[in-house]
Amino acid sequence: MQKKMAFGFIIISFTVFFGMAGFIEEMNTDDLIAFNSDRSGNDEIYVMDIHGNNIQQLTKNSFVDYWPSWSSDGKWLAYTRIKDSNIDIYKVDLKGTCIMSLTQHEAKDMEPAWSPDGSKIAFISSRDKNPEIYVMNADGTDKVRLTDNKAVDVFMHWSPDGRRMTFCSNRDGNFEIYVMETNGKNMKRLTKNCSNDWTPKWSPDGNKIAFVAERDGNAEIYIMNLDGSEPKNITRHPDKDFEPDWSPDGSMIVFVSDRNGNQNLYTARISEDYEMKDIKQVTNGNFSDRHPVWKPQKK
Repeated sequence: MQKKMAFGFIIISFTVFFGMAGFIEEMNTDDLIAFNSDRSGNDEIYVMDIHGNNIQQLTKNSFVDYWPSWSSDGKWLAYTRIKDSNIDIYKVDLKGTCIMSLTQHEAKDMEPAWSPDGSKIAFISSRDKNPEIYVMNADGTDKVRLTDNKAVDVFMHWSPDGRRMTFCSNRDGNFEIYVMETNGKNMKRLTKNCSNDWTPKWSPDGNKIAFVAERDGNAEIYIMNLDGSEPKNITRHPDKDFEPDWSPDGSMIVFVSDRNGNQNLYTARISEDYEMKDIKQVTNGNFSDRHPVWKPQKK
């Protein structure tokens, strides 16, 4: 299975062996962004400060590690590992020294999403033949299937109160955004468009959803109301902008863009009328930086 796919195809994930210990004391661990990058040759998990400085590599192996997701206390990152023909979910601490496998299955388990209270991890699995949404305890036990459909269900994200999930599905044709309760009940379609809509992310206050759509000809970042109304294109750029994630206070967004020729990370301030301001490129190089996720605030 190929990791780098053209935008509009489904991404899968990867994990870790060794890391760098002791850097925690050297940087402000309250303002971190995790991401995966192939800057070392193959994809690994990294963290950096929000300005793109103090980049530290957490995983170091010959496998593919990607799709990081923070635990609610900010002490762990769950992620996907592609090892030979196996795709499973692991977690690593911020020193890169403690790595634990959370799934061990012959099917493909990928795209972990940690719940806001830290007790659960949602993930995608093909153990029932096609990609469906599952949830498990944070230690990898008690795996429960939430969706049951012949279509592809992917890219889920928890609401800030932990009661609902958004996700993407092609059950009605092209990929659209849906919402459901975290037990899989009361599913509702939020978007209806002839193009694909991807990677929904709840705002920290629970009032908006950021997502990616190709409805203007290329990948752009949009913000919409919780019922799917009033979608607004906030990037409006001829190059691809995708994989947004909110800062913990909702004032900024980090995202991926290829506007400089490479897939690098950018941050932008979000104004009160949901316009992007002060766009800054925070990584730079001839490599691919993907799936940035902002560390949650301490509660």
